[in-house]
Amino acid sequence: MNFRDILLEHQRNCEEQGKFVGTLLYALLEAEIAKNRINELRQQQHAKEVEDLKSRHLSMKLEIEQAHLDEFNRFNKDWDEKMGKFEKRARKDEAGLEKKQKKDFESTTSQILSKLPDKPKSSSEVLNLEKILKNLVKQKKYVWGRV
Repeated sequence: MNFRDILLEHQRNCEEQGKFVGTLLYALLEAEIAKNRINELRQQQHAKEVEDLKSRHLSMKLEIEQAHLDEFNRFNKDWDEKMGKFEKRARKDEAGLEKKQKKDFESTTSQILSKLPDKPKSSSEVLNLEKILKNLVKQKKYVWGRV
């Protein structure tokens, strides 16, 4: 039995004792005092319940925020690991691609150089001009060769 129940019992007893004429006023006063005390206890109990509810709410809120923070940190850690793997793979692929391109460049360059003649062939126009120049030199027309 808690204190409130005891007071309620006392209040009922006081109200029952109020049937006697001599103690009527005293019993009513005690019943009023008990009623006031009961109301005061109810208010205190209500305030305590509200405070407990607020406390539980705050505790739950903090737990949720902590869980969110933990999940966020876990996500960031996973993301950093994935980015590290990705960047490592990208560097490896880039190095492989650079090596392949260098090999292809050297292969293509050697193919092109092997197809080129040792001495370049002159065009028909250049050959014709060289022939004219030789003939002018034979004829000793040096001035015409400069023009």
